[in-house]
Amino acid sequence: MKLVANIQLTPTKADARVLKQTLETCNAACNAASKAGFDALGPKKVRQFNLQKIVYSTLRDDFGLTAQAAIRSIAKVADGYTTAKANHHDRDEPIRFVKHAAQPYDDRIFRFMPGEAPAVSIWTLEGRKIIPFVCGERQRALLATARARSI
Repeated sequence: MKLVANIQLTPTKADARVLKQTLETCNAACNAASKAGFDALGPKKVRQFNLQKIVYSTLRDDFGLTAQAAIRSIAKVADGYTTAKANHHDRDEPIRFVKHAAQPYDDRIFRFMPGEAPAVSIWTLEGRKIIPFVCGERQRALLATARARSI
């Protein structure tokens, strides 16, 4: 079961700059992966496993992504092609990702930090950052429930 809790990160200006730079770099990496997959495989054969063989090293080396960030970016691109195919959108050019498109994170990239002051530990291009957040009481209760289940 998935629990969804909306939170609002409250980074410092310096951390906000790094988070924005990380997002922009991940989306640039997705665009590079999309083009490479489109050129090598064609739009109907871009799948995560095939794409990973082609672009994984490039995303790590050229964009400075960690292993998990590269995998999440590859999955994002593959999902884009799967969705286009399912919706019968024939493509004559690679899927493009806008500069500030959402980037999927998982528990290896983004973690809730236990303690009095709510915060998350999040991967950035400059290493892990601890970013405080605010949320309502309902969200706080959901997060407490999720932490109790994972112990």
